[in-house]
Amino acid sequence: MADLTHLQPPGVTINGYIEDEYETRLNAALRPWDRDSTPDAGLLGVPYDGASVVRSGSREAPDAVRQAFYYNTTYSPDFDVDIADIEIADLGDVDVDLMDIATTHARTEDVMTALFDRGVTPVVVGGDHSISYATVAAACERPDIENLGLIQFDAHQDLRHSHGGQPSSGVQFRQLLEERPEFDGEHYAQVGIRGFMNSKPYMEYADDQGITVFSGRDVARQGMETVVSEALEIATTGTDGFFATVDIDCLDLSIAPGTAAPSPGGLSAWDILEGVYAVGSHPKSLGMDLVEIAPPHDVNGLTSITGATILLHYLGGLSTRR
Repeated sequence: MADLTHLQPPGVTINGYIEDEYETRLNAALRPWDRDSTPDAGLLGVPYDGASVVRSGSREAPDAVRQAFYYNTTYSPDFDVDIADIEIADLGDVDVDLMDIATTHARTEDVMTALFDRGVTPVVVGGDHSISYATVAAACERPDIENLGLIQFDAHQDLRHSHGGQPSSGVQFRQLLEERPEFDGEHYAQVGIRGFMNSKPYMEYADDQGITVFSGRDVARQGMETVVSEALEIATTGTDGFFATVDIDCLDLSIAPGTAAPSPGGLSAWDILEGVYAVGSHPKSLGMDLVEIAPPHDVNGLTSITGATILLHYLGGLSTRR
């Protein structure tokens, strides 16, 4: 069984706000992990942004998201779901090497493998999007996975060859497609790709690989419920499980200004909440990561609050399976 050598305690611990015997505050449900128990799910931070190609700052996201839980309870009337029904824990942070992407990825993969071995569903907060190389690779290495699906909520495809010959936060999914036999384009859906921020050759590469791309315009026209249903069909048919990744820049800049590449025309808050809840509730869902929140560029913590709410909706979906 993989060990937890490279796992550190959380950077911050959220404290209580208002005590009420008739509601459960999130701080009471999400406590630092004792490493002996086996929670149903756990929050894992990967505070690394050394591969960011535009604005950095996402290394600060894990703690900013933790602090954004301050006002939350465990219950949502939207779905009539209470995540207090499952055991969750703050697992801590990966001991990253800010100067070495390969070391950071190896340590993240080791910790993820250890969590999977223990039966914990990881809910990961990056960090830049390069960390998905490690989270998805760890999912591929599970002994019960021969074929892995992937759903990516993003404005960008992240299918580059490299950035001037160097690794970056935009190459990880091409690397995975080329290196991991468990993962192929037929079981890979991208949701929210949009704007004058992408490349026709990379879109053609996606088509050649059999990747299904739902543009931002597709979501606006068809609705997220339809799109995520199709994405789940792609990621789960013929696979043993699937992983999900959410780049916060999939959202419109009006609700997620604190990111490396904010832009207009993105998904709405309800789009991503509906999508992530559906992902979490699917029985083949193995976990998710949330990346590219950059607190130094945020406005009044809006993006971190949005990110925290996204994670809660994934956990809400997960709780319906328990």
